[in-house]
Amino acid sequence: MAVAEIIIACLAASMLLMCCVTCFILYVYHKTSSRLRRASRGRTPKQVQQLPKVEEPAPPPVEVTTKEIAVIAAAAAADGKNQINGFQKISTPAAKRPDKLRIDTNKVCPAQSAIAMETDYSADSFLASMTKESTNRRRLLQDEFLVLSRTEARRLTRSTDRATRHAAANRYSDIVPYDHTLVELDTGDYINASFVQGESDATRWIATQGPIDSGECIGKETVSDFWRMIVQYDVACIVMLGQHQEDFVQKCGEYWPSAMGKTERYGEVDVKLVCELEEKTWVHREFDVSPTSSYSSSTKSSRKSRASRQQSHMKVSQWQYKEWKDTGGAPRIANFLEFLLQVRGRQYTSPIVVHCSAGIGRTGVFICTDNVISRFESEGIIDIFSEVNRSRQQRPSMVYTVKQYECIYDIIGEYLRNYHQKK
Repeated sequence: MAVAEIIIACLAASMLLMCCVTCFILYVYHKTSSRLRRASRGRTPKQVQQLPKVEEPAPPPVEVTTKEIAVIAAAAAADGKNQINGFQKISTPAAKRPDKLRIDTNKVCPAQSAIAMETDYSADSFLASMTKESTNRRRLLQDEFLVLSRTEARRLTRSTDRATRHAAANRYSDIVPYDHTLVELDTGDYINASFVQGESDATRWIATQGPIDSGECIGKETVSDFWRMIVQYDVACIVMLGQHQEDFVQKCGEYWPSAMGKTERYGEVDVKLVCELEEKTWVHREFDVSPTSSYSSSTKSSRKSRASRQQSHMKVSQWQYKEWKDTGGAPRIANFLEFLLQVRGRQYTSPIVVHCSAGIGRTGVFICTDNVISRFESEGIIDIFSEVNRSRQQRPSMVYTVKQYECIYDIIGEYLRNYHQKK
């Protein structure tokens, strides 16, 4: 009995000792942690600054050759002559470009002392320039695009009052048309669309944003205004560059009937899909378009379109290029050129409506490329730089990125090699 009691007492003492050791270890751990936290909080700014720092070298500024300086200065001088006094500063921010280049402004000479370098080419000289080393060619085109961006920064002070007063009708808040080329609707309503001249200085194009349908929930529905514009200006051809959705993002509203033979009413205009021919990279559709009986009564302007005067059906063609996404850089050059020549071959006499999503990037490439080809066929001159600069005087940010600018050069090169030489 005594032995058992001794064993129990020893076990109890051992357990008590283990508890004491455990408590001591926890106490030491707690004290050590507290000191470390206080030391961390008490570190001075000087100690923080003494931590090692890794600095990345700044990218070198873009070097500019004498000839490229002349291009910049000459373009600035030409743009200054085209300025119109009295325009008010816009209230919306200028469009942000994804491609920006650095340039040392100290290397740009005054325009009055510059010797202009020609930017126009004959067919042979253009093809010869395309054979330059790709790095040098890309560098030259980047510098040209930089000139366009700089001159546009000054041009964006032109008035866009009407566009900014109707912000809900703009798909993108920073892509708004100039007042002096704004397409007027006979109802007095606003639409984000601009008249753009063709090669002969006559109005050949209407560049516009992708219509906003009622299901997009991004602002005012504009599909009805879009079709009213088609009727009012007797438009016989619509060029759509892209698709309704691209990479799960809505780029354009659905503005035509979804089924063959079906008629949809958009505002005061009835649209019937009568034909649809699908090719590998594009779709050609034909619509019967007619204003309703209430169309004329809502017209404020004395100008009457052909359809409103005769209350007749209009035949409207739509050419949709499917292969070129908004974020996809450049299209397949041969396919896009074939599509463009299909539209050119129809020889439409009324303004052609061209749209993508914002109505400036892919739209600008299509319009400028067609104008360059038209001028070459009539004068034998290729001047892409001047054509893009001219289009930007009529709608801001036409040919939105340097990739798109390079794309025009590639398309014209393809045209000269495979189409012009066969004539």
